Amino acid sequence: QEARSSAQRLHGVVEDLKTTQAQLVRGETLRAIGQLSSGMAHHLNNLFAVLVGRAELALRAGESADIPRTLNIMLRTARDGAEVVRRVQRFGRVEPVSPSTAVDLNEVIREVVELIRPQWQDEAQRRGCPIEITLELGPVPPAVGEAGPLREVLINVILNAIEALREGGVISIRTWPADEQIRCAVTDNGVGMPEDARRRALEPFFTTKGPKSTGLGLSVAYGTIQRCGGTLKIDSAEGEGTTVTFSLPAGVGTKPPQPGASVEPALAGLRVLVIDDEPEVRAVLAEMLTANGHRVCQAGGGREGLEVLTSTQKVDVVLTDLGMPEMRGSDVVRAIRDRWPLLPVGLVTGWEESEVTPEERQHVRFVIQKPFNEAAICEALSAITSPP
Repeated sequence: QEARSSAQRLHGVVEDLKTTQAQLVRGETLRAIGQLSSGMAHHLNNLFAVLVGRAELALRAGESADIPRTLNIMLRTARDGAEVVRRVQRFGRVEPVSPSTAVDLNEVIREVVELIRPQWQDEAQRRGCPIEITLELGPVPPAVGEAGPLREVLINVILNAIEALREGGVISIRTWPADEQIRCAVTDNGVGMPEDARRRALEPFFTTKGPKSTGLGLSVAYGTIQRCGGTLKIDSAEGEGTTVTFSLPAGVGTKPPQPGASVEPALAGLRVLVIDDEPEVRAVLAEMLTANGHRVCQAGGGREGLEVLTSTQKVDVVLTDLGMPEMRGSDVVRAIRDRWPLLPVGLVTGWEESEVTPEERQHVRFVIQKPFNEAAICEALSAITSPP
């Protein structure tokens, strides 16, 4: 009887330990998800600030605005935002880090200074606290890294410098080669940091900006530089400004491909059926196709798309969204395969490409990821040999 009672108590203790362990695991998972979402929000809010600022400046300038320049900046910013989302989609999956490419660091710096001009120039002038950014960019070889994440690093560092210039001031950015490394220093003559803040500045969640800040900007920047094989350090003293210096390995790397550089142009005049339940996405895809000389008909869902195909309209290729209510894109593909087996079909999806199942991929000609661009569309349609 005593042994049975001891066994029951032991069983109860084990069950309590299992419950506690499960609660701890859930807590750690939620903490990791919170950190991930905070970091993503931090990056995307920086990029959205550029997009909104540029749009407002263009609207205010009216006919005098340099529209092509503004649109190019907004396009580059949107692509960086899409890359942030793709990295989050890959979170938790065991796969190699994206291969590093040969990056012109000086060009990345010039781009970032232009990207955040609304913050450091226009907004500062309105506050009566003018800020000047000076560039001393030395002759440096290509750096080993990735342009998108490095832009995020520089945006974080420069925005921190802007916040430190409460009454205006100067931010200087220098680059120089040193011992098979490329070094970059961002210096401001702002309020500086106390020694304790300087030592803890690279810790995740440490912030001196109050409860509205995630405290992830510099720690994420530090992680990015480390993944590229570089180093990052902070020199600062209260009332004497701050210098953030990072280094990257010099190397040839892999030259990033130019969008659409090796794409054969698709035949003009294809008759394309676009199926997507999001009207704005469907409209922009249709306009891109029309601008490239194709004839487009649209459907707001899978069943409507199949009705178009059964009507008298002839179609050369179908582009269907994957994630739709009522009838998924994969169901549309199966229905087309059964009834029109020779009709080419492409999937358009906002999910990571690796999440398209082998079965779904087997029966489509190509997969286009959102956000798409003209180069991706032309590359996909170049596989369509000719209209029937």
